Amino acid sequence: MQIHIPFSQEYVPLMESDIKTATTRYKRYGQRADFFECRGHLYCISEVKRVYLYRVAQYCFSHEGFSSREAFVHAWNRLHPRRGYRPNDLVYYHRFFRET
Repeated sequence: MQIHIPFSQEYVPLMESDIKTATTRYKRYGQRADFFECRGHLYCISEVKRVYLYRVAQYCFSHEGFSSREAFVHAWNRLHPRRGYRPNDLVYYHRFFRET
């Protein structure tokens, strides 16, 4: 099924170069085999897991397109200024790959 996932424009080049292959959100946007379009490219979701935010920061920051855990946490705080980074928050981790 086609879905919509909004992305900040700063992350689109990372997706297009296959550096960013995951997105973590407070809500679930899709499920395995769903697809979405971003700037003319199709992406397919390969998995969705509900995990603690600290696990994404610790083990999955590179899939999110960051070079370090600290860079991921900094970006999370910037994107979520009211709540900020709370390690024990449960989030949805979406892995995806570019099809076209």
